[in-house]
Formats: sequence, structure tokens, C-alpha cells
Amino acid sequence: MSQKQQGETIDQMPEFNERILLVPLDSRPPCGKLVADNGRTAGIEVIIPPSESMDFYTLPGDRKKLQEWLNQEIKSCDEAIISIDQLLYGGLIASRNKSVSDVDIAALSEYLKKLHADNPNVKLHAFSILPRMNPPDFVEKYQDRKKLMEWSRLIHKYDEKPLSETGEKIQKLEAEIPSALINAYKDIYNRNLRLNCQLANLVADETLEDLTFGQDDGEIFSLPNLKLKDFRHYIDKKQIPKDKLSILHGADEVALSILTNIVSKAQSFKVYVDYSSEKAAREVMPYMAISNQDTAEERLAFHHSLIVGTPEEADYILFISATDEEAMDRRRSNAEKLLNYQQNGKPVALVDLSKNFTAHEALLPILIKENYPINSLTAYAGWNTASNSIGTAISQAEIYLSALTEASEHDRVVFSNICNLNNRICEDYYYLKDIIDLVNDNLRKKGYSNVYDLDLEHNYKWAVDMMEDTMKQRLVQYKASKAFKSSFTAGNTEYAVTDMQINTYFPWPRTFEINLTCSPTLRKK
Repeated sequence: MSQKQQGETIDQMPEFNERILLVPLDSRPPCGKLVADNGRTAGIEVIIPPSESMDFYTLPGDRKKLQEWLNQEIKSCDEAIISIDQLLYGGLIASRNKSVSDVDIAALSEYLKKLHADNPNVKLHAFSILPRMNPPDFVEKYQDRKKLMEWSRLIHKYDEKPLSETGEKIQKLEAEIPSALINAYKDIYNRNLRLNCQLANLVADETLEDLTFGQDDGEIFSLPNLKLKDFRHYIDKKQIPKDKLSILHGADEVALSILTNIVSKAQSFKVYVDYSSEKAAREVMPYMAISNQDTAEERLAFHHSLIVGTPEEADYILFISATDEEAMDRRRSNAEKLLNYQQNGKPVALVDLSKNFTAHEALLPILIKENYPINSLTAYAGWNTASNSIGTAISQAEIYLSALTEASEHDRVVFSNICNLNNRICEDYYYLKDIIDLVNDNLRKKGYSNVYDLDLEHNYKWAVDMMEDTMKQRLVQYKASKAFKSSFTAGNTEYAVTDMQINTYFPWPRTFEINLTCSPTLRKK
């Protein structure tokens, strides 16, 4: 069949009409590349610092170089999204292990004030990640780490309900854990509380346009959550505007969530939230402190989106599939439900969670088997943390649907989103739920026990080769499926993806994440 018969090929991205500066949380693709890719859909050029000023795995970023770059580049930007962790510590991992003083915190505050004074027309959107519950690396012994985690839970529980039994358990643990470790552990959260209060003051004096806190991996009861309660008391006491300050569960996707609000500020989406089961709505997934339903409601409220009671009222459907071994038999009926939404012209953003984070629990393979037109999805996400997945799915959907209102860029907007959609499918499903285990198992069989510290001169290249070869095999199967090839409608135009190439590598010397770029062939019917 000739190219003319197949239809016009769409291979151009939307033209840039706005520049936004981004200081990412760290140098991993989810924190920078993902934001830039989605910004591109909306015609926004996201400016990211050069690699020499950013962190690299455990090596912190160069804060002086970063400030110099920021001072220069911000002059040509309309708005800025700034990671406090990168500016203060040199990245997320550095924030977990590097101690800063109150002098450092005060210096950061003064720097941000001057940055605002020098660029008064540039809105500064800052975000900061609350320390996670897990003890940092200076707590070396497994038993000490385990006991500190339990102590952290009990301290919060005792604050909520001061039972003598809980108090006795706390005293027993404090007698077993070295006091120096307890004091160092407490100091992390006390120092962070002081930082948060200082940042909140920058919102009050209008240095910052707004401030978002992300709560990293956590549990319902923990010392971080107890300190968060203290922080909420502080902002109430100081009467800091609540519409300028938000607290979200999540970390890696917070910058993307802020970008979403910048893109869709003129719109308020109506969203129908559906779940794979009633249990899926109530489920508190691994690394989470709240349920899937609470997470979805929290994130949609952050975006000023309205949750509606019926699919007919909605601008798009947010479908959250959270599956464990007991609920796998519901996947076929859920696939039928999604197909019904699609046939009725309702855009679907799919969150594909797995309790045990395995491919055979995901919904996507059932959708492919049932010939669901995969490229009709508005968004897809299936990271190991529910807040990351829910947050990115909402962001991709709302940025895409906002951008579609620009009729002159319609084809290019669709092409950009198809790239982003397949990036997420290939990474979140094919790599993170399947291929990563094969790579790690083979590394361990050859004696490389630590997959989080690859040797760049030896096992790194072998791991990349294994990952690329296996990914290409999965891609052949995916591209051959009717689900991939099926045409779909965006607006009033019919499209089909007829082929796709992929490029991958490990951005850090570990197998936990990959840098992945899909290059689809999109044809306009």
C-alpha cells in the first residue's frame, strides 16, 4: 500500500510559544524529561539545567553553578518551577543524607528573595519534598533501621492516642537504639520543619507565587506525618493563604503537577473517577500513607478539577486499576468497561497499579488481548507508587486535553501525546513490571549482587544490552497487536499508529529507571 493510501504522516511536534524554566528534583528522566515532554504537547519549551550543574546518582549537584545558570536563564522565561531540594542539597538523594544548617536555610531564603526582586515579572513556583520515613544511610545496621521505623510509627500513634502500652513500647525501643541515632533521626525532621516554615514565609511575603510540598514514600503513622501536623499548625497560626500552599503525596511527579496547573489554569475539568473494584478505591498501596481514592481526590483538588457523579458529565474518565492476585478475574470485565467508555467518545486516563508490581497483575495485557485501541488512551501510568502514577496520568490527560483546544496545532498535539503515551506504556509496563526482573536476575546469576551500583566499565554495558534486546522483543509483539494498530479518533479526526521505534539506556548506574524515547509513525486517515 502506498503512503498516500495509508494517509498523511504526522511527525512534527507543536511549535513553542512559551518558555518555562525548570530546576528539577534530580537528574532522573521522571523529574526533568517527563516534564519537558508533556510541556512540549502544550507548546511550552521547558528549559532544564545543563548536566554539569545537576546531580548524578549519589553525587550532589553543583549548587553554585546551578544558581549562576538560574540567574541567567530566568530572564528569558515566563515562569519558573524550582526544586528546593536541588537548590539546597543538590538533589533528592543528597537531601536524605546531607545535613544543612539553619545558616544554609537562611541563605537560600535570601537568594530566592533576590531572584524575585531581580525578576519581578517571573512567577516562581517552588516545591520541596518532605523527608521519607526510612532512615538515611548513616544508620547502617539493619536492626537499628528496623527499630527506628517502628519507633517512628509509635511516636505518632502515641501523639494521637497516649496509651500506656504504646509508651512502654517506645521506652523499650529507646533503650535498645543508640541515642545518637535517635537524635540524628529526629534532627532530620526538626530541621525540615524549620525549612518548611521559612519557605511558607516566602509565600506570605509574595516572593513565591506558590509552594507545593511532596510527601515521599510513607505510611499512615510516622514521625514525618507527626511533623507535618506541626507544620499545618504553623501555617494556620501565621494565616498563610491556603490557595498558595499545597501538600501532596508523591515526589517525582510534583514538578509535572505544577506545570499542569500552569497549562490548564483557564480550564476546570470535570472528571469521573472509576475503579477496578470497590476494594481498589479503598486500597492503601505499598509506599503510600493514604488510599487510592484519597490520592485521586487530593490530586484532582490540586488541579481544581471537579469530580462528577456520572461518566456522561465528564470531560475524561480517570480509571484506577489496582489489582492483586484475588482481583485478577475482574480484569476482563474492566476491559469491557473501558471499551464502552471509548466507544462512547469518552477520553480515558488509565492508572494501572499492581499490588505486587508484576506484569501478570496489570490491566494492560488484557486490554491488548481484547483488542482495545491502546493509542486512544489519553494517558497511561503504572509506576510502583500510586501517587506517582495517579499524578502523572492526571497531568498527561489535562495537559493534552487543554492543548487540543488549539485547532491549528491539532495533529501535532496528538502526535506529541502519542509519543508520551507509548513512553509510559513501554517503561511502566514492559520495563518496570517485566524486563527489569529479567535483567536483575541475570546480573545476579553472574555474581553482580548490587543492581543499584553498576560498574560503568563492565556490567553497565551488559545490562543495557540485555535491556535493549528484551525491550525490542516486547516491542515487536506490541506493534503486531490489533490493539496497537487500531485507529482512534481525536476531536473529529481519525488516526492510526502504524509503526514505532524505541531508544533506551540507563541514566544512572542502576537498573531502577531507564531513559526511554518512543518514535511512533502516526498517520492521519
